[in-house]
Amino acid sequence: MDTAFDLPLPQGSHIQVYADDIVVVIRGKDKEEIETKGNTILEKLLAWGAEHKLSFNIEKTFQMPITFGGRLNLRNPPIISINNHTIQVVNNIKYLGVTWDCCLTFTKHFKALRDKTDSLTYKLSTVANEFYSKRSGLFRKIYYGAIEPYLLFGVGAWGNRLKLKNIRDSLNSLQRRPLIKITKAYRTISTESLQVISGVVPLDIKAKREFLANSYSRQ
Repeated sequence: MDTAFDLPLPQGSHIQVYADDIVVVIRGKDKEEIETKGNTILEKLLAWGAEHKLSFNIEKTFQMPITFGGRLNLRNPPIISINNHTIQVVNNIKYLGVTWDCCLTFTKHFKALRDKTDSLTYKLSTVANEFYSKRSGLFRKIYYGAIEPYLLFGVGAWGNRLKLKNIRDSLNSLQRRPLIKITKAYRTISTESLQVISGVVPLDIKAKREFLANSYSRQ
């Protein structure tokens, strides 16, 4: 698969490969430019695949236009094809554990994460209470060692969108169930109060730190 990186691509485009999955990112000023670049790249990929005895499954190939800038529309998306079959257009896609959406709000990603976090918190607290009930600070250690890293997974993908208030609010809301468990507070308490009482850094601030640290390490 590494030889796919050697393919000459139009300016503003690049390929990312993980295992047997290929992601093509295309930048263009309008729909027509993206169509032209996309079909050119797909032709090169098909030729590359044939040379290496690889094929692409059209049923597992998707196109997700990034629409938040207003230049693309899901109702009239770029037409990109494989062997005369138009690639299906979707408004969200899951890749490497992160659900991307066409507006880059990551709403669906954080909603699924919220449900999983609440379930994980309940299961871990049940085990901790049953076997380690006398260790009052145990769940705080569980939070830092297991839950917080789980919540911050994929920060390299969505970290540059932390300027959006809804993403910051989504992140901090993910802390509610674990922090209520740590502080043993009432469920009516605000998230901000839980963060202060528990002494736990708000998750949006922690995410920004992680994102910046990862960005610097790649330089």
